[in-house]
Amino acid sequence: MNASKALKSIRHQDFKKGRFCTVRTKEKQTEMMKMHKKQIQWNLQKLIQREEEKNSSKYIKEVIITHNTQQKIRCAVVSRIQ
Repeated sequence: MNASKALKSIRHQDFKKGRFCTVRTKEKQTEMMKMHKKQIQWNLQKLIQREEEKNSSKYIKEVIITHNTQQKIRCAVVSRIQ
């Protein structure tokens, strides 16, 4: 599954749960974004656009949205891609 399909699998209500968004890719790079819900969604779209423009093999593996960085253990994995 590619990044654009991953974004579509994320429901809007999931963005209401928190301000911190962690994006993990297959290359194990993590992008931490601290922002409002709408900005999280917009930034994920930009991240996906950038990947598709480069036509790279980098895919989003999982997207985690939390209230703060200490709550990572208790947070839900919003989207996990095989």
